[in-house]
Amino acid sequence: MAETTYAREQLLERRQKLTSVLTHTRANPHLAALLDQVDAALERVEMGSFGICEYCHDSIESDRLACDPLIRFCIDHLSREERSALEQDLVLAATMQSGMLPPREQRFGDWEIAHHYQPMGPVSGDYCDVITCPAGELFLLVGDASGKGVAASLLMTQLHAMFRSLIHCDISLKELMERANRILCEGNSGRSFATLVVARVSPAGLLEVANAGHCTPLIAGKSATTRIETASLPLGMFTGVEYEVERHQLDAGDTLVLYTDGVTETHNGEDDDYGCQRVEEVLRRCFNHNPRSLVDACVADLAAFRGHSTAMDDVTLMAVRRC
Repeated sequence: MAETTYAREQLLERRQKLTSVLTHTRANPHLAALLDQVDAALERVEMGSFGICEYCHDSIESDRLACDPLIRFCIDHLSREERSALEQDLVLAATMQSGMLPPREQRFGDWEIAHHYQPMGPVSGDYCDVITCPAGELFLLVGDASGKGVAASLLMTQLHAMFRSLIHCDISLKELMERANRILCEGNSGRSFATLVVARVSPAGLLEVANAGHCTPLIAGKSATTRIETASLPLGMFTGVEYEVERHQLDAGDTLVLYTDGVTETHNGEDDDYGCQRVEEVLRRCFNHNPRSLVDACVADLAAFRGHSTAMDDVTLMAVRRC
């Protein structure tokens, strides 16, 4: 019901803009045809058939409707030309998204960083970034946008741009999270949200972590694996959320590990979850590995656990080690 109401508002807004353009310009057959399509979509909303494929009468994919409320057919019943155009768009979107990722391996001063990023489909809703600051601080971000497919990837892109702007405002980590949350709430009216961990490390090894409803970050050390338990609500749900910041001192050889629920919620053939404890077991075995080897060991263990079961979510994992 909420999605239909939102679609109706979007269609009415687009109709108003189209009508205004047509009123003040000479006749444009393309715009006139587009206005007819908007009116037809509004009629489907009123009749209760909006979002239903006109061929098979099944639901049209919600992420496609969110991007284009004029579509009338599900993916299975697109014309050959429409299917080809969609495939080309997905290839382009995947290429652009891949270009936003940090290098798979990096080193900044005493910090070594490696990550694994594996989309379930052509595009991903997982968010992964490494941002450097002039003072020598590093920001490490791993998150997961709500939903799947194109709609989730669009939110991921918004997070990428937003944090790369806000981080250079020289504000505290607490204010960074709260400002990002307000921007996301005001921009989408609560229709989508994202879980996210943001970690800031200083050249001296001070670690600050803020967690917006995301998987528990882990610190792999020589003597123990530590969970950073502090967490609050995901970004984009409510404007007045306050975010706590937890602080730790990382010594040489300590490794911070961030990951998405595509890791912990992976199923095996018996429908068991991989879980956070298995991540910790790998870290205990491989705590002295460099970040690339540690990430690869986690990914290999995850693949062995999943076996022949189909991956059901995007998988992202990042390791950051103080040398």
